[in-house]
Formats: sequence, C-alpha cells, structure tokens
Amino acid sequence: MEEANILNISIPKKDGQDTTFYYIDDDMFVLTNFHCRDAMSPIKADFNIMMLCLKGKLQVNVNNKTTIIGKDQMLICRSNAFLNKGIMSTDFEGVCFGITDPLMKTLMGSSITIWNKAVYLYNTTLIQLSDNLRLCSKYCFMLFDLKLKDKKHRLQKEILQSIVSIALLNFVGSLDLSNKEILNGGPSQSRQIFNRFLYMLTHEEQKHQTVNYYSTRLCVSSKYLSAVCKAESNKTALQWIQEY
Repeated sequence: MEEANILNISIPKKDGQDTTFYYIDDDMFVLTNFHCRDAMSPIKADFNIMMLCLKGKLQVNVNNKTTIIGKDQMLICRSNAFLNKGIMSTDFEGVCFGITDPLMKTLMGSSITIWNKAVYLYNTTLIQLSDNLRLCSKYCFMLFDLKLKDKKHRLQKEILQSIVSIALLNFVGSLDLSNKEILNGGPSQSRQIFNRFLYMLTHEEQKHQTVNYYSTRLCVSSKYLSAVCKAESNKTALQWIQEY
C-alpha cells in the first residue's frame, strides 16, 4: 500500500483500501484508528493537528517534548511543529484531523482569536473532554463518515468541512482561558515580543494597523518584528494583521 507521510501518522492515499482512511485534500485530512510509527526522524507538520484519544494511551514527541494523551483527551498541535516517536498502547483507539492555517481561519471565522490565544499565547496543547463534548464529537464523526460515503453529492467537500467546523468550534469553545497567564517563553526575547504583538492584535479594538504601527509600540523595527513572527509561527507580521 502506498502511503503519504503527514506527521508520523500512516495515511493511505485515496487508491488504498485501508479502513483507517477517512478523507484528505489540500487543506484537511480526517482519519480514525490511525497508526503512529516509532523512532522516525522528526517531521514538520503543515497542518494544525488535533489527536483525540477515545481508548488507551498515545505518546508523541512534539517539538522535543514528550506528551502522553489518555482517554477522552485531545492533543492540539499548531502548524509547523515537529512531531516524532509516536507510540500507542495495544488497545488504542483514536481520531486525528488536520487543518491548514487558511482553512482554519475560514472554518473558525471570528472565533479564530480564541484559537490563536490558546495555541500561541497560552501554549495550550491538551484538552480534557467533558461528557457532553465527547458525545458531540462522537456524533460529528459519525455524520462525517456517513456523508463521506455520499460521493456523488456535488457539495460533499463543503459539507465535510462544515462537519469538521462544528467539531472544531466545540473543542475550541470549551477552552477556559480566563484565568491563564500569558507565557513569556522564558529567556527568549523574540518569544516575548511575539506574545506581546499577538496580545495587541487580539485585544485592541482598532484592527488592520500597519506593521510599523505595532513595531513602533514594541520598540523594534518592522523588519525585526516580521522576522520574529516568521520564526515563532511561520507567518509574517503582515499575515497576522490581515488575519484579524
């Protein structure tokens, strides 16, 4: 069977017959009962990845940090992270889906600010699912599976993306960020600048200012601010401003 290597997850191509394959296009993939490969070289993810553990345990290395995901927990991994060394228990059952930054913005709408706060400012990586959230997720992916079989529907892609959007909004909307403090990234000056820049974008009422406007307030040059944003998130300062 041919495989497309996205992260360390074995994802069959469309001509494969493996039942673990759900869906993949240029901006999104969804699969269930996925298989992680052990002892692989790090792979840089082009997607924002969500790994949901339904049973058993999964251990994965994200940016050189080992994370263990247990039952009813979900790993959040922002795009351009490095993942490797995925190990699962023998009874592991899980769902994994990935979304590119442009599609994430489309699916989340104005709620993209919650996502950005969670993954960039507060470095949220793990969600504990409530009973209600777990049940909603179950029905979302059951509906996804049902509509995936309806291949003749002219709007199948849009419908599948809408179902994933419902699941995603449920996950992100459940995050409680009210009592969290912004991480300053330790001794890294660039990380502190990026956090302050994103905080300004999120909290200021007047949007779509110039890069120079923000760099002046941060006491750095526009070129340096863009370089910092690119290094920390793989997006330039202008891309961040346009996103808001």
